[in-house]
Amino acid sequence: MGIVIPSQVEKKELDKNAKKIKRKKGEYAQQRLFFKPRTNLDGRKRYKWGTNKDVYPSNVANPLTCKVPSFVDFVETKETRFFFYMLEDWDFNKNTSPVEEELSCRALLHWRLRIFTGLVNEDEKKIIKFYLKTASKIIDDTMPRKNFWPYKDGLVHVYGQKKDLTYKNRNKFADHITFNEEQPFIFYNYFNEIKNKLSQYEREISRESNLKKKEAYWTRTFQVIFEKSDLPDKIFFKTRFNYQNIDLVTASYLSWKHNSIISHKKEPKRGLVSDWKLIYSLYKELDALRIKSPNLFSENKIMVTSL
Repeated sequence: MGIVIPSQVEKKELDKNAKKIKRKKGEYAQQRLFFKPRTNLDGRKRYKWGTNKDVYPSNVANPLTCKVPSFVDFVETKETRFFFYMLEDWDFNKNTSPVEEELSCRALLHWRLRIFTGLVNEDEKKIIKFYLKTASKIIDDTMPRKNFWPYKDGLVHVYGQKKDLTYKNRNKFADHITFNEEQPFIFYNYFNEIKNKLSQYEREISRESNLKKKEAYWTRTFQVIFEKSDLPDKIFFKTRFNYQNIDLVTASYLSWKHNSIISHKKEPKRGLVSDWKLIYSLYKELDALRIKSPNLFSENKIMVTSL
């Protein structure tokens, strides 16, 4: 059964090119030869490399549903702009088709694996990195959140949490900063990474008891081993650092790093800030948790040999 031709102009165009594609006059292929996107393109953002088809994920097949029409457009045209439009249109509050959800994950996984395995040239690598970064931003902007805001350093901002009566949470407020309980190893490893970096310079100052001398030493050391963009100002070094030991120096620096991260535009503006006391207490809590539940600190790594 042939497809319906909505326009006589399109019919003439099909017949004119019938010989070129080895098809008899009046026979029309079972596909949308004259593609009209299901997605409304009015006022849509024009994404860079949005019409590029060179890095289309080979592990994505034709979806079985049309609940997210722009994803069908993505599969039919292989133009990545429709993948981005799908992410923009996705209603994360409703249960969508598991088929489309799986195919979306496949597309992102395909691009990530191509980067990891090096099966790309430099131009393709640049395009794929842009696609991944753009997809991440769209998802971050559109996904609904309630009271849990994760940060890249492994800490999270929690808002409006009901306070329980346990001794552990006796000093926690409804709005507070803590570590990501789903991935506690992120902040724990980050703390140790910075601590190990600073430990190389600790020997020269470890026996010094004068805090003024310690302040001068560590201020100078930070200026040597870190880029200027990764340094707090002199006032922070003077008023917000604790120089008593390497753990507290690390905690002081990480408190500044966390507070300097630009919060998401949708995050509640409650003025949550960290200090060295909070950072150090979270690190000690994680250190104890690692001994009690070491399985929580095992990172799942996937070794990829081919696509």
